[in-house]
Amino acid sequence: MNCSSRLLESLLVVAVSAAFLSFGVRADFSLSGRSSVMAMNMTQAGREGLMVKEHWMRRDLTEQGRSYSYLYDLKSKEVTLIDHLMRTAEVRALASHGRAQSSNLHFSIKPMGRQAPLGDWICEEFALSASMPVVWGQETVTVVLDGQVWLDRKATERKELAPFMKVVENEDFFAGVPTPGRAVAPQVKVFNEVGRKLLGRGMVCATDVQFKFEGNGPMADLARRTPTRVGMAYETQTDKDLPDTSFVIPAGYRINRR
Repeated sequence: MNCSSRLLESLLVVAVSAAFLSFGVRADFSLSGRSSVMAMNMTQAGREGLMVKEHWMRRDLTEQGRSYSYLYDLKSKEVTLIDHLMRTAEVRALASHGRAQSSNLHFSIKPMGRQAPLGDWICEEFALSASMPVVWGQETVTVVLDGQVWLDRKATERKELAPFMKVVENEDFFAGVPTPGRAVAPQVKVFNEVGRKLLGRGMVCATDVQFKFEGNGPMADLARRTPTRVGMAYETQTDKDLPDTSFVIPAGYRINRR
């Protein structure tokens, strides 16, 4: 999986976490839609599937003819990365070591007045703007994020969210999935903090954001030449009961725990 895929993976973990939290523990639900990453003048598109049951969440991704699944367990704070072609499953801690400090985050969100239905949800459009300095290699780079996000704001009215909100709002929680031997991309660090801000405002139905970089060092200069745009939009929603087997590793897959 290339670097754009890894960026999309971590970004969408934050986005789908908001969807997860918006329904508490009382109902199963599924979402499906599309996602895209544009980087280095190339666009990579994929299909997204999301299933939620109690404290479990499953994300299915199809890109470039290959299928992957990500199984999240908020109770054990673990994530399992499944490659269906290779029939492998890698279990990792949903760890905090990739987090950036949010005290320097500049964040704003402004309603744009448009609405769109997603099943029985009403998603409202907001202009989203954020910036935050992040240490990248030997220098500090300011990551600037601009775009749109669509939220179902009624999600925040559900009192049963409290246990899950505590998990994600905890100062040590990092939604991005760490890759062994790789530094967490600065875009992912910033969007993790932006996602935590969004959680208190509603469920993320869709997002379309562009990342830019400011700074005087070589990393900032390189990043300015390769701006990144990431999009995700759910298109269908169902409330059917989901079997527990949807959230376990398929039989016969090779399991590696890190």
